[in-house]
Amino acid sequence: MTTMNKARPVRGEPEQAPAASKIRIVEIPDFLPVGPCRDLVGFFLANIGQLGGHNATPAFSHRQINYARIPNTEPVKNLMNQCRWRIADVIREAYGARQVYPNYTDLVHWPVGKGMGVHADNAYEDGSPNQFPWRTYSAVLYLNDEYEGGATYFPGPGIEVQPAAGKLIVFGAGIEFRHGVRPISGGDRYTMPLWFTDHLGHVEL
Repeated sequence: MTTMNKARPVRGEPEQAPAASKIRIVEIPDFLPVGPCRDLVGFFLANIGQLGGHNATPAFSHRQINYARIPNTEPVKNLMNQCRWRIADVIREAYGARQVYPNYTDLVHWPVGKGMGVHADNAYEDGSPNQFPWRTYSAVLYLNDEYEGGATYFPGPGIEVQPAAGKLIVFGAGIEFRHGVRPISGGDRYTMPLWFTDHLGHVEL
C-alpha cells in the first residue's frame, strides 16, 4: 500500500476566461514513493517489446503499454490500479466531482526529441468535442526525473510544472486546460498518464 500527501492546488486563471471558469491544477509531490516508480519503469523496460505496439495516436506506437494489456498476475497492475482509484479520490476532493471512474491508463516512454504540442484532452482547438468527449479529468504521474526538458505547461494561466519522480498533477480535460509537454533534450522521461470519466460506459476495467 502506498502513501500519498494531501493535494497542493496550483491556481491560475486563463486569459479571457469566463467569470465562472477558473483553472485549477492540483500538484502533489511524492504522491508515489521512488521505489514503486522504479518498479513501473523497470516493468516497462522489460515488457515494451511484448506488450507495446500500435496506438490509436501513431506518435505513441511502440512506446507505451496500456493498463488493459498487462496480465492481472503482474504486481505492477495492482499498483497501477491502486493509483487509479486513489487519484479518483483526489479528483473528487479537489473538484467536488461525484462520479469519477478510470477511463484510460498507460505507461509511456518519452525519448530525446519527443514532446507534445498544446492541446486539450477532450476537445479540439475550436472547443468542439474530439474523439474522447467522455474524458472529464486528466492526470500525469511522473515516474523519473533523470532527464532534461519534459515540463508540462499550461499556456492559458502561464503555469509550468517541473517533473519530479513520484509527483502527480491533476487537471480538467476540457479546452480551458490546454497544455503541452516541452521536448526532451536529454535522457529518457517515463510517465503514467491517466484519464477519468463520469460515463459508466467508458470505464477502464
